[in-house]
Amino acid sequence: MQITFPASQLKRFKDLGFFLLKYGNPETLCQLGITEILHPDSFTKSGAELDSNSNGQQLDELCADLEKAGPTFVRMAQHLAKRPGLMPANYIEALNTLDESRPQMNREELNKIFLGEFGKTIDSLFSNFDYYPISSSIFFQTHRATKSSGKRVVVKVMRPGLFESITADLQDLAQVVDFIDKTGAAKQFDYKSIYSELQNQIHGELDFRQEVQNLKVLKENLSELNNIIVPSPVEHLCTQQILTTEFIEGIPLARANLSGLLSSERAALAQQVFHAFLRQFLVDGFVHSSFKLENIYFTNSGNIALLDMGSVIHVSKRVQEDILKLLVALNEGRGDALASLLPQIGLTKENFDSVAFRQLIEELVMINHSTAEDRLEIARVFVGIGQAVAKFGITLPSELAFFSNALIAMDKVSDIIDPNFDSRTFLKKNISNILRDNAIKSFSVAHFFEGLVESIRLLEKMPSKIGKILDSAAENEFKITVQAIDERILISGFQKIANRITVGLILAALIMGAAQLMQVQTKFQIWGYPGLAILCFMAAAICGFALVLEVLVSDKLAERNQRKRV
Repeated sequence: MQITFPASQLKRFKDLGFFLLKYGNPETLCQLGITEILHPDSFTKSGAELDSNSNGQQLDELCADLEKAGPTFVRMAQHLAKRPGLMPANYIEALNTLDESRPQMNREELNKIFLGEFGKTIDSLFSNFDYYPISSSIFFQTHRATKSSGKRVVVKVMRPGLFESITADLQDLAQVVDFIDKTGAAKQFDYKSIYSELQNQIHGELDFRQEVQNLKVLKENLSELNNIIVPSPVEHLCTQQILTTEFIEGIPLARANLSGLLSSERAALAQQVFHAFLRQFLVDGFVHSSFKLENIYFTNSGNIALLDMGSVIHVSKRVQEDILKLLVALNEGRGDALASLLPQIGLTKENFDSVAFRQLIEELVMINHSTAEDRLEIARVFVGIGQAVAKFGITLPSELAFFSNALIAMDKVSDIIDPNFDSRTFLKKNISNILRDNAIKSFSVAHFFEGLVESIRLLEKMPSKIGKILDSAAENEFKITVQAIDERILISGFQKIANRITVGLILAALIMGAAQLMQVQTKFQIWGYPGLAILCFMAAAICGFALVLEVLVSDKLAERNQRKRV
C-alpha cells in the first residue's frame, strides 16, 4: 500500500515516522512499510529495545523527544501509559512523572489574553495578581490573585495558539491511525478507539468552560462527604481560555505533615477519600481523572481537596456492572468467577488459552486472598490481573484499565493519609452499600418516567394488538410459532399427548356405552348382567389400567434420564 499525504504535511509525517521507528514495535512498522520509506540504517535503537531492561538514559531520551514533539504527543504518551500491555512498567512510570514545565508567559502575554477574553486588563479585574505562576504546564499556567472584594482566587490561563497547533496534530494523528487501520497491522489494539479517547480528553482540557461544568457536577456528587472539598468556579471570570476558582488554603498531600491528626481522624479521612473514589466510578459514573498527588491537597482545615477537573472520564452503566462483578468475585476470593468474567468483559485473541489463563488468575486470587492477617492493597491484585490480561492478549475496556491505574494512585493517597488503611477490608465492609447506591442511582426519576412512557405506549397500542389477535382467530389465521432446539422432538411430544388424549376419549366412550347397555336385557349374560355391557366395561378397565401403567413407567424413565444428563 502506498502512503500519500499532502506536501505541506510531509515534514511533520516524516518526523512522526522517525519517532515511531525509534520507539515503535518493529513488526508493526514492517507491516506498515515505514522501515522501507525512512531507511533506518542510521538508527542504533529500535522499539524492540523498549523493555524492562532499558536504562535511565533511554528513558530520558524518550521524554526529551516527546517534549520536542509537542504537548499533543506528551498527552498521547501519558494516555497510552494508562493502558496495560502497551508499554513496559519502567516507561509507564517515567511518562507519568514527565516534566511538563514550559517557559513562563510574561506580563504582556497574559494581559493580551485577558484583553482578548474580557476586553479588560488584569489590573482592572483584580486588586492583586501574582504574575509569578504557582505552576506552569504544557497547556496552561496557574496564578494566585485577589478580587476587589478581597476574595482570594486561583486563575488558570491557557497558552496562546495551543488550540490551533493541537488541532493540527490531532488531524495528522487521525490520518496515521486511519492508515494503520486500513493496512490491518497491529490488530492486537484498537487504535481508532484509543485515538478517539485521546481526542476527547485533550478537547476537554482545551476548553475551561467544560472544566467549570465538571467542577459543579463533581461538587454536587460528593456533597455528602464532609471531608472532601471541590473548589467552586467564579463563573463571571471564566471563559474558554481562562478559569478562575476559589482559593483553597492547603498544601499538596505529598508534602503535607499529618502527624498532628489523631489516628481515628486519619482513618476517617482515608476512608472518605477511598469512598469518594469508588462513588465516582461505581455510582455516579463521572470520574475526576487527575489522580496525581500534586492535584490532591491537604487543606488547613484538615480536609482533602480535589483540584484540576480539566479531564474527566464517563463510566457507562455496563462497565460499572462489570467492575462490581469483578470486585464481588475478588472480595469473596472466587478466582474461577474472576477468570470467567474477564474474557467476557474484554476481547480475546483467536488462540486464547482459557485453561492457562484460568489457572493463573485462580493462583493470583488464592495467594492474595490468603494474606488475611496482612494489610493488603486491592490495587496490588488489579496490577496482577492487568499483567495477566496483557500476557494472554485480552483487550479490556479503557475505563477498566483506568480503574486499575486509579486504584494504584488511590492506594498511595490512602497510604499517605493513614498507613494502616486496608482497602480490601474497607471494600468488604462497604461493597453492599456501593451495590445499593448503584441500584438506587439506576432508579432515577428520569428512568422512572422513561419506563412510564414505554408503558403508556404499550397501553395505547394494546387495543389494536388485541383486535388483530381476535381477527386472526375469527378468520382461522391464528398461528403460534415455536422456536425449539429440535422440532422433531417437539412434534413427537405433541403426538404422544394427542395419542393419550385419544385413548382416554375411547375409554370414556366404552364406559358410557357399557352403562347404557346395562339397561338392555339380553339372553347373553355374564354374572347376571347383560354380557355385551360387561365386555365393554372390562375392555375399558383393562385399557385404562394399561394407560396409567404406561404413563407412570415412561415418566419414571424420563426423570431418570434427566438426572443422568445433569
